[in-house]
Amino acid sequence: MNHEDAALTPEQEELLGLWLAEEVPGVRSDSEQHTPPRHRAEAVLAGIWTEALNVPRVGVTDDYFALGGDSVLAIVIVARAAEAGLNISVRDLFEARTIARLALTKDMLHEIPPAAHSAPAATESSGDLPLTPLQEGILYHSLASGRHQDGYLVQAHCLVTGPVELPLLRRAWETVLAEQPALRTAFRLSGPDGPHAWTAMTAVLPWAEDDWRDRDVRAALAEHLRRDRAAGFDLEHPPLSRVAVFQEAEDRHRMVWTHHHLILDGWSQQIVLCGVLDRYAGLAGDSPRETVAVVAPTALGLETPIVPAADEEAHWRGLLTGARPTMLIPERESAERPQDQCRAVATDVWPGGLVTALESFAAGAGVTAATVLTACWGMVAAARTGADEALFGLTVSGRDPALPGAAERVGMFVNTLVTRVTAEGATAVEWLRSLQRRLTESWRFSGTALNRALRWSGHERLFDSLLVVENFPTWLFSGTRVGRLLVEDVEVVLDEGYPLVVEVATHDGLAVRLRYDPARLSAARAHEILGDLRACAEQLVTGTAPTPAALRTAMADRLADARDRAVGARRAKAQDLLSAARRRPVDDDVEGGGA
Repeated sequence: MNHEDAALTPEQEELLGLWLAEEVPGVRSDSEQHTPPRHRAEAVLAGIWTEALNVPRVGVTDDYFALGGDSVLAIVIVARAAEAGLNISVRDLFEARTIARLALTKDMLHEIPPAAHSAPAATESSGDLPLTPLQEGILYHSLASGRHQDGYLVQAHCLVTGPVELPLLRRAWETVLAEQPALRTAFRLSGPDGPHAWTAMTAVLPWAEDDWRDRDVRAALAEHLRRDRAAGFDLEHPPLSRVAVFQEAEDRHRMVWTHHHLILDGWSQQIVLCGVLDRYAGLAGDSPRETVAVVAPTALGLETPIVPAADEEAHWRGLLTGARPTMLIPERESAERPQDQCRAVATDVWPGGLVTALESFAAGAGVTAATVLTACWGMVAAARTGADEALFGLTVSGRDPALPGAAERVGMFVNTLVTRVTAEGATAVEWLRSLQRRLTESWRFSGTALNRALRWSGHERLFDSLLVVENFPTWLFSGTRVGRLLVEDVEVVLDEGYPLVVEVATHDGLAVRLRYDPARLSAARAHEILGDLRACAEQLVTGTAPTPAALRTAMADRLADARDRAVGARRAKAQDLLSAARRRPVDDDVEGGGA
């Protein structure tokens, strides 16, 4: 290879020299061999990995999963690689696992037209737009349940401490509303071609303010959320979003942002909130957050991967052949649900030792932590239904890394895919790798609407639980500082329409939140399910259950032990009541027959 083939920029040559000399500031020398990039394409990708994975340096033989890579970071890496002129896919990244095994050549680093480096300009159109797969599913379920106004609402609220200037905060919100077409989107529910989305040229953001300084703020917040949820939205009139700000003390304000899940996913929600606070900081003359997310005006981003229809149908038919529905929660006696009934939440924060063990185990197995969690939920669901496998919904980001600015686009990209977890595999590691390959293959068809997969399965329903692994980029969380303001007590209230939602938050540790319908599941049972999931992960990462069959058996035994204890407790309580009744003194009048 001549010098021209391996040409690096002066900055890259300098950094490469430092790497070879092991003199990079802040990098500790160790005994592990570091293999530097061999040509410009590898150097470019190594730089992207270094930034995305937040590590001091990356060699071409460093394992992606051992460095902390996951599916969401893969989207960011592939998108940035495309912007730099490297054409790789998430599947390539997962299968190769190292830069060296990606077999990059100088021919892969092609020039990109300047216009492609930036996100597309905002489009303003009142014409019909096709629904994304999840929008189609949400709209269907909303209309079928009669809850198209109050269902699938997202209520995000946080406490802002500091000198808040409400006129500037309102102007920041209005600026972002004007910039982001997704926030001005509504839906035509009837027409010859069925429901469609459409975008208004302009929209007025509903805004409310109130003084809570003389009120019980927790009670006031609960009442506001209840009334706000009951008010719902008219899906045909934008914006499907509103903001309320309540003053709790001289320097404390509660900000509540309500929007319909049809217009935004969780990733986009973060971008919007950060954009509002950064714009407020600019208006107030303060510095923005230390880490500023790029919030570029984008189109709605309704693009989904295009795959042949025959391939799509063949994939889902093959995946679901012989599968039986997995229903964890008993049906509601009445189809009606009180409008003001909120989802109940049970939370389990995993200890740091278990989280570290999980991450190390996943890296050693060459899979993501999300794959391990997916496998564990599958075994918990299988054990609780007495089956050897389970079906459930799994959310995927739905962001196509090939699109410019994929990580910064605002809209509804996320989708729910049918996931099937079986207990087949000679070892736990082989089982997990096989599952990850199947998951990666399913991502190719992330544009499949759930109703189509249902039709190909031959069942009307396949599952009643949803697994959400929240490993998307998180820029706004409790403790975030924006200029002179401190953001605390961040909480999101969401009803996805499923009776049981397992949400795994991976920011700053690992917490599992179980959102459930309290009319169909007791709090005690919800905490049992949380305990099952933690126990399953412990069994797997410690090697106590070396095969998937052993793990499935362990979970069944745990469930049987819990049921035995419950039966024993009920019998003991009945015996106590019987003994107390026998010891109760007989009434004198009854004993003597009266006067």
